[in-house]
Amino acid sequence: MIGRIKNILFPTDFSDIANNAMRFAVAIAKRQQAKLHIFHAVIPEYLPVVGDVSLGVVYDGYEEVEKMNSKKLKNLAISLAATNHLKVESHTKIGNVAESIDQLAKELQIDLIVMGTHGTSNMREFFIGSNAYSTVKNSHCPVLTIPANSTSTDFSTVLFPVRNVKGVDEKYLSIINILKANRSKVLLLGVAHFNDFDSFDFISDKVNQLSLKMHEDGIEVKNRNQYCENIANFILDYTYATKPDLLVINANIDTDWKRYFLGSFAQRIVNNAPCPVLNIKPQ
Repeated sequence: MIGRIKNILFPTDFSDIANNAMRFAVAIAKRQQAKLHIFHAVIPEYLPVVGDVSLGVVYDGYEEVEKMNSKKLKNLAISLAATNHLKVESHTKIGNVAESIDQLAKELQIDLIVMGTHGTSNMREFFIGSNAYSTVKNSHCPVLTIPANSTSTDFSTVLFPVRNVKGVDEKYLSIINILKANRSKVLLLGVAHFNDFDSFDFISDKVNQLSLKMHEDGIEVKNRNQYCENIANFILDYTYATKPDLLVINANIDTDWKRYFLGSFAQRIVNNAPCPVLNIKPQ
């Protein structure tokens, strides 16, 4: 999403959580003058087969469900286009939700995916739990996850943490249009572990560089650098204390487990943040 945001993808299951996320997708599309693509995946149902081998057969009623939901989605697209003066297209696919989102995002050259997330708790702390997890993990473009209780669609204040990871400059280039369209104030937060002096020097220099760049771009910015025991916990505590409208993170993949897991940092942030989280993976 470096450059103008031209195409936004909003996946929906027609739930209240998705409907809330839709408000954000519409608001961003209006501010960015982007085309909004709304999408629904129909998951084939399987019936068990009784016999020596445990298999499953696809329930043939799913095609009728797809036809019904496709009509529902088209009506929604027409309503959104007329009400908000937007270009809106509807898309339906039969198959796995996350895989269908990823495939469609590539086909349509999507710049941003906006979707609701149920979050997690207790035993599922390290798993986002919904299709948002797989989407963030696999997507080629940034993914904005919207907690169920998020209300304000204006990103007046944006929290921008800086860690000693790849993609910090790319993260800024990816959101500059969002910052300008919202006239956002940026909270630059450099964070390093206690006694990690090399990382602290890196983030201090990077925060200074980004601060100068943002000032040149006409963006209001406030800086803070901090040592802490746990970076994810500190960022979450800082988010609750400062109440930003948007939190932007590098959703890095843990190298040894990249086929299965996001880094624990990204998982913990998305699971527990009280505000929308824009997840950007280094390319």
